[in-house]
Amino acid sequence: MARRLAPRPSEWIARDKPVSFTFEGATYRAYQGDTVSSALLANGRRVLGRSFKYHRPRGVLSAANHDANVLLQTAQALNIRGDVTPVVDGENYTAVNTWGGVQRDYGQYLEWLAPLLPVGFYYKAFYQPRWAFPWWERLIRQISGLGWVAPNFPTQRTPVQRVYCDCLVIGAGAAGLSAAIALAADNRAVLLIDENAETGGRLTYAGDSAADFVQRSRAHCARLATLTLWTSAVAVGVYAEREVAVVTAQGLRIVSARNVIVATGLIEQPAVFRNNDLPGVMLASGAQRLVQRYAVAPCERAAMLVANPEGYDAALDLKSAGIDIPLILDLDDPATRDDRAAALQAHGIRVIGQVRDIEAEARNSELTAVKWSTAQGDQRIECDGLLMSVGWAPAAQLLLQAGGRCSVDSALNQPVPSAWPEGMFTAGSVNGHFTLAARVADGEAAAEAVRARSAGAQTLKSTPVRDPTPHSHPHPWFAHRKAKNFVDFDEDIQLNDLTVACREGFDNAELLKRYTTHGMGPSQGKHSNLNAARILADYHGQATEVITQTTSRPFYHPVPMGVLAGRRLRPVATSALDGCHTELDAEWMEAGSWHRPRYYRNGVAALSREIEYRAVRERVGLIDVSTLGKFEVIGPDAAQLLNLCYTSAVDKTPVGMTRYVVMCDHRGIIVDDGVAARLSETWFYVTAGSGHALASYRQLTQVAALFKLNVEIIDITRHYAAVNIAGPRARALLAPMTDLDLGDAGFPFLGVRTGMLCGVEVRMMRVGFVGEVGFEIHLPYCAAPALWKALLALGRSADIRPFGVETQRLLRLEKGHLIVGQDTDGVTHPFETPLSGLVNFKKPNFIGKAALEILRDTVGRSMVGFETQHASLESPIEDCHLIIEGPDVIGRVTSVDVSPGLGKTIGLASIERRAATANTVLKIRLTNGDFVAARITPTPFYDPTNSRQREA
Repeated sequence: MARRLAPRPSEWIARDKPVSFTFEGATYRAYQGDTVSSALLANGRRVLGRSFKYHRPRGVLSAANHDANVLLQTAQALNIRGDVTPVVDGENYTAVNTWGGVQRDYGQYLEWLAPLLPVGFYYKAFYQPRWAFPWWERLIRQISGLGWVAPNFPTQRTPVQRVYCDCLVIGAGAAGLSAAIALAADNRAVLLIDENAETGGRLTYAGDSAADFVQRSRAHCARLATLTLWTSAVAVGVYAEREVAVVTAQGLRIVSARNVIVATGLIEQPAVFRNNDLPGVMLASGAQRLVQRYAVAPCERAAMLVANPEGYDAALDLKSAGIDIPLILDLDDPATRDDRAAALQAHGIRVIGQVRDIEAEARNSELTAVKWSTAQGDQRIECDGLLMSVGWAPAAQLLLQAGGRCSVDSALNQPVPSAWPEGMFTAGSVNGHFTLAARVADGEAAAEAVRARSAGAQTLKSTPVRDPTPHSHPHPWFAHRKAKNFVDFDEDIQLNDLTVACREGFDNAELLKRYTTHGMGPSQGKHSNLNAARILADYHGQATEVITQTTSRPFYHPVPMGVLAGRRLRPVATSALDGCHTELDAEWMEAGSWHRPRYYRNGVAALSREIEYRAVRERVGLIDVSTLGKFEVIGPDAAQLLNLCYTSAVDKTPVGMTRYVVMCDHRGIIVDDGVAARLSETWFYVTAGSGHALASYRQLTQVAALFKLNVEIIDITRHYAAVNIAGPRARALLAPMTDLDLGDAGFPFLGVRTGMLCGVEVRMMRVGFVGEVGFEIHLPYCAAPALWKALLALGRSADIRPFGVETQRLLRLEKGHLIVGQDTDGVTHPFETPLSGLVNFKKPNFIGKAALEILRDTVGRSMVGFETQHASLESPIEDCHLIIEGPDVIGRVTSVDVSPGLGKTIGLASIERRAATANTVLKIRLTNGDFVAARITPTPFYDPTNSRQREA
C-alpha cells in the first residue's frame, strides 16, 4: 500500500502548509508542493486513471512528465497531468476517459472485445453493412478523446514574450548547471531552464550523495548577475536559427539564442511483459522521485526488475527509505555488476539473475505478485510493487527537431547523440555519461565549445570517455500467449500488435507508427519509440542501429491552446455613432474588429428584432454602416485599376451611377464585394466589406504599383461615416432635408449623387441591400452624430426605428443577398453562386481570370435558397448545419433565419450541384441529431420583382 513517509531532507513539500482536495468524490489531505499523483498515493490511492482503448486501471509510471497514465479534469481545465501538476487547495479532480468513475469504470468491459479490435481495426471494420456506418461513427466519436470540453470553461490567456540570450541551457542537472555557471562566469547572458520545480535534475532523487554539489551550484547561480534561471519551464520545440519555444507558468516564451546546450538527461524505459501496466508496476526512477521529493512510498513490498547498475543503486536508496525490497530480478548475470550484488545481499536483498518470462498478477486492479522463469524453473513472489530499471533513452527530442541525429552506442546498448546542428551542443547523461564527475566535465566541455564558436574557432567538443558498462538491455520484452504486454501505454499497443503489423507489411518505422498508432498519444512515444524500434529490428533480424527511428516533431510535451494563442490582441474599431447607439440601449456584438449594435432593446429584448424588422418593411429604419471600407480612386487610370481588381466591367459604369462589384484572388475565389460609384470620368468612390477593407486596399495599391498606373488610392474608411436609411417612407422623410431630387427620374436606383443634407455635404447612393427604397449616406466622421439625431427627430412622426446587424442580415436574407465570408468560404468561386453574371471574360485581364475560365466548366457546388415551416426555439436550424443525402454530406447551411413577414424559416445553402434543382427536398441535420425537411425555392424570397425598391 502507498503511504506518506517520515520527513526527508530532500523533500519538496511544505508540511506546515496542509491542503485538502477531492478526487472522484472523496476528500483527501496533502501538503503544499505535492503533485496530484503524490498526494493521492500518500493517501493510499493507487488506481488513478484508465487507459485510452481498453479502460484498464493505471497508476503512476514515471512520476515525471513522461507518461499520460494520470490525466485529470477540473471545472477549470482538462487533461491535467497529475504527476507534475501541483495539487490545488479545495480543487475537485476527476479522471478523464472513464464511464462512471475510475474505480467502477464501465468502459473496462471493452477489454472483453479485444479479440475483435486488432491492430488497425479502424482501417478494416465498420464499413459493411454500409447502412450501419453512421451508427458506428457516432459511437466511436462518443468514446474517443480524452476529457470533455465544457462550454463554460474560463478563458485563460497568457502573454507571449521574446527573450534573447548568448546561450540557452536546457536542463539544470549536473551538466546543465556546470555549463551555465562556466559561461555566466565569462559575463555572458545565459538562460538556464528546467522543467522541474527545483534545479538538480536526477541529483535530487537518486540518493543523497550529490546534495552538497546541488546546494553549491544553486548558491553559485544566485551570485551570477548574467545568469537567469527559469524553473517549471519546459522547452517544447526548436525552430530555425535556434529559436526555442519555452512554456512557463507565465506563458509562452520564444527564446532566441546564439548557442543552445541540450542537457536534458535520460528517460527511463519500461520492460514489456504481461500486465506491465498494472498500478504498482512503475519505473525505479519514478519511485525514487516519489520518495525523495514528496516523501511518498508507492508500495510496501517491491520486487525490482533490473538490467543496469542504476537498478541496484535504486534498490539500496528505496530500502533505506523504508520500502521492503526482498529481491532483485536481473535480466543479465549479476556477476557483471561489480560488487553491487554482494552489497545488496549484505542488506538482505536476494539477487536472481538471467530471469525470463516476467508476469505480473493482480487482484482488484492492483499488483499482488510477480512470476518469472529461470533455468531452474518458474518462481513467484507476493508483493505490491514491481520497480523496473532496464534501460534508458536520451531525452534528445529537441536536438532531433533541430536536425541532429542519434546512433546506438553498442557498449551502452542505447542511443546517444551523434550529429549536432550549428550552434547546438549536448551535455551530460543525454550523451551517455552516468557518473557525477563525467556529467560535470561534459557540461564544462560544452561551455568550452560555446566559447570556441563565439571566437570563431573550431567547435569540436571534447567529451569525457563514456562508461563501457551496458546501462540498457537490448531485449527488454517478453512475449506471452495471453498478451497484455504493453509497449505503448497511451494507446494500449501491445507487443503482439507490433508483430502483427509487421507481418501485414507495415514493417517500416514510420508505417508501423501510423498503422499501430504507437508513439502518437500524449506522451509522444517517450516510453515506446525505443522499444518499438528494437522490436522492429528483431523482426527483421537486424541490429537496432539499422532501424531508423521516427521523426521527432514539436511539441516535446503537450501545450494548452491558450498558451499558444497568447493574449488576445483585440483592437476594437468604433464608429462615430457609438455614443448615439449607447444612448439608444444597443445590445453590442463583435463584427470583425468593429463594435456594432446587434439590436436595440426597445424595452422588450425578445421582441426588439421584430420591431426593427417591421419598421423597415412598413415604415422607415436607420442603420449605421460606417464599418464599410471606403476608398477614393482618382486618376486617369482609375477605371483601368478597378477593371483589373474586380470581375465586372467597371469602366462601363456611367458617371453618376454605381455598380455592385466582386473581387477574386488569383485562384478565382471570392474574397470581397462592394459598390463602385463613378463620380467623374477619373474619380471613383469604392466601398468594401467591413472585414476585408484593409486587404482590398492592399490589393488595389499593389495592382496599381505592379502595372505602373497613374492613379491615387486613398483609404478614408475611418474618416467617413455612413448611414443607411430604408423603408417605404424613406424618400418622404429625406426630401425636405436635402437639395437633391430623390425621385426615380432624378435619382434612379443604383445612382450616386453629391448634395446637401441637413446642412452637411454628403454622398448618397441609392441601394437596395434590404429590399426597400434605401439611401446610403456617406459624410464626414465629425458630422455623423448630428445627422443621426436629426434623422431620428424628424422621423419620429413616421415612427422611425434604428435597426441593428441581426435585423439587417434577416432583411438581406429575404432578398437572397450573399454575405462574403459567411455564405462563401475559402474555396467559393462566382460560378457556385448567383454572382456568376458579374464575371466579364470580354475584359482583357483581371485578377483570377485564368482560374475562372477553368472553374466555370468544373462547378461542383451551387448556392440555393430553401424554406421550411420548422421554427423551433429549442432546436433551430443554424448556420453550418449539414445537409445529408443518404449516408453522404452534400452541403451545409450558410445563412438561415425565421422571417416574421413570410411566416416561415428561410435560408441559403451551398450544396452539390447535382442536387440543386427547384423543389428538391433537403434533409438538414440539427445539432441534436434530428432531421428537418426543407424545400429548395428560388430567391429572392421577398419581392422577387424588386418593385418595392422603386416605389415612391
